[in-house]
Amino acid sequence: DCQHKNEPNTHCCSGTILTESYILTAANCIDSLSSRLSSVNLTIAAGIYNRSKSNEVIRKVDQIVIHSKWINGQHGRQHNIALLHLSTPLDFTSDKYIARICRPIDFNSLKNVLEYPSSSIPLSGIAWERKPISAATSIGVKQFEISLMDYNDPICYRLVSNIEQQFCTRLYHDNQ
Repeated sequence: DCQHKNEPNTHCCSGTILTESYILTAANCIDSLSSRLSSVNLTIAAGIYNRSKSNEVIRKVDQIVIHSKWINGQHGRQHNIALLHLSTPLDFTSDKYIARICRPIDFNSLKNVLEYPSSSIPLSGIAWERKPISAATSIGVKQFEISLMDYNDPICYRLVSNIEQQFCTRLYHDNQ
């Protein structure tokens, strides 16, 4: 639920900037709100790196596309992605905290897309950092290195139901 204590401008879900006009997010973020959500009243805030500072760039969403095979079933979520199209593109040159996701140069090859990520490629994760650990709200954005886990790892094997669509990672520095 994106509203907290009847405050409509509450952080709901995170997203990834793909281009100046497209944001990738989780389908469950959008689907759970679909009864009262439309592209007319959905906005995104880009460039937030610390919630105690007001530095965001707000854009209205004019189109929502949820993956056609999205399932939120008893055996987990499948195809849990959605695209948000912005009515006004983001300007990557005006704010150093707004940038699209990095992707491999040769990502245009179908073979490379299907084999991504390989075990030799370092990956990065981004999450809201909580300080102190017991705090209820997130303070700032933290980037960290993660590495690919083998599908035969007992933890990964238990969590992944489709190795063609999912992969497991662990924190790189402490192997968790």
